[in-house]
Amino acid sequence: MLKAVAILAASSVAFLSNAGWGNTHSSNDTSTISNIRPGNATERYSSGSSLRHNIKAWLRQGDFDIAIPSLRSLAETGDTWAMRELGWLSANGKGVAYSPAAAIDWFTKAANRGDHRSMLLLGTAYARGIGVKEDVTMARSWLRLASESNERDVASPAIDELRRLR
Repeated sequence: MLKAVAILAASSVAFLSNAGWGNTHSSNDTSTISNIRPGNATERYSSGSSLRHNIKAWLRQGDFDIAIPSLRSLAETGDTWAMRELGWLSANGKGVAYSPAAAIDWFTKAANRGDHRSMLLLGTAYARGIGVKEDVTMARSWLRLASESNERDVASPAIDELRRLR
């Protein structure tokens, strides 16, 4: 569990600051998709989610032509995991055009549907001005919501980021 907390905390920072947001990025590097990112090491999947399992495998293999349409289809049904994954891919320019604005849009859609991981990512983005204009009020709002998560690997990094804002 501590490893998961460390991965999510590092991922919210690494994702936002090192995964192409405001920095140069390499669309040939798939390591960020299969390694440090929210929704990978910390996401709890139901055993009946074979489509998610397949999508994860396609993403790890770099089969974006197969994974992206499946993610979009899931996102259209309201699946917040798929929305967050599409945001992640947009933030990194993996399989889709590099677009911080699209990433923020996907994270916002997922967060508005109750996805605490997306709330954490949005709060961190607003706190640090990554992909969006820095906005402490928005950061606090999203981070407070994320801190209410029942999952410690989401709530703890949100609380830490809130403390950093004070």
